[in-house]
Amino acid sequence: MAPSGGHAHPQSTAPHPSQVGYANGGVDPASKTYSFVSLPGNTVRKRPRRRYDEIERLYSCNFPGCTKAYGTLNHLNAHVNMQKHGVKRHPNEFKEMRKQWRKMKKEQE
Repeated sequence: MAPSGGHAHPQSTAPHPSQVGYANGGVDPASKTYSFVSLPGNTVRKRPRRRYDEIERLYSCNFPGCTKAYGTLNHLNAHVNMQKHGVKRHPNEFKEMRKQWRKMKKEQE
């Protein structure tokens, strides 16, 4: 029976999946097999990540009670920002410390 407005709900006119042909000539896309060939020149190896114990943690958080230290200034600043440990630190704060560190590394070689 039609609703009070006199309009009947239209019936779905979409065909059944078994009646639909595939756009690629009737071949089921799930049955395709692909052959992946490596491209020439794609043999560049990425630099491996440093392990936890290999990171020289030069950049320390100076917030009272915080003992965190990081291997990069960017990671320290992410920590400072997320934990609300003050303002962003700048590279010139660490200029002398990095100079001493480079000198020490050179002497070890």
